[in-house]
Amino acid sequence: AHTTLDVNATWLDTKIRKGQVADARAQDFGNGGIAPIIDLAGNRLPLASEINLAVRLQQAFALAGGRFDWQALLNYRSDYYLTQFNEDDLGDGRTALEAGFPDRQKGYATLNLGAGYSIGAMRFEAFAQNVTNEQISQKALVGANVNVRFLNDARSFGLRARLAF
Repeated sequence: AHTTLDVNATWLDTKIRKGQVADARAQDFGNGGIAPIIDLAGNRLPLASEINLAVRLQQAFALAGGRFDWQALLNYRSDYYLTQFNEDDLGDGRTALEAGFPDRQKGYATLNLGAGYSIGAMRFEAFAQNVTNEQISQKALVGANVNVRFLNDARSFGLRARLAF
């Protein structure tokens, strides 16, 4: 009773059909900034997980003259690449890993939890984000001597109070 289960799933099949680019990871500034040309055909698009799944379970009910609600949100993403290079070898013969350009983010799941109580114009909430404390590379900037990663938020939790007027 008063319980909802939402499930959203997507399947993506992304491939670069054709295209050649200068490989900025192997750019040689000692030789006028020349970068080898590499073929990206067959690579997956960056940041595109093949499988994405979101499951939310929530419930709300009357309690002590107010309304209590809670929810749990589980998100899953299969592995993905941070750049269009897909950990291909650099155009200068080095592997991406030898050159320090790991590009694949392994699949992961995150869990967010929340609970709240509303009575009149007041609302009190407790929350926990990224309960499992997964560290995930969400984006990357790569180039010759550049390898910057953008990570998700670490586990966080807290309390909130609101007053509507």
